[in-house]
Amino acid sequence: MMMQNILNARVARHPPDVLIKPDISDFRILEFYRARAILKASEAFIDDAKRDIEAAIQRFEHAPVSADPEKRPEQIRRFARAEWRRRPPAHGDRSAD
Repeated sequence: MMMQNILNARVARHPPDVLIKPDISDFRILEFYRARAILKASEAFIDDAKRDIEAAIQRFEHAPVSADPEKRPEQIRRFARAEWRRRPPAHGDRSAD
């Protein structure tokens, strides 16, 4: 329950562009052996998820980009921060070790 509260707080603070959350309330957290049934129950959400992802991509591709980071939309800043974190260290840079 605490994990769910933390997740809800994070989503409320920084809403994702797309949230895929199929209704799997009939399953318990340790029912890994029911994976096929869980996937089957999630199939109904596939088309909605695809549409949501395509819409998010369209919003991202058509978002105005300014040279001034303070004028960029929040999703552009989040994307830039995520890309910077994934960047491999520069050649000879030992600070990441």
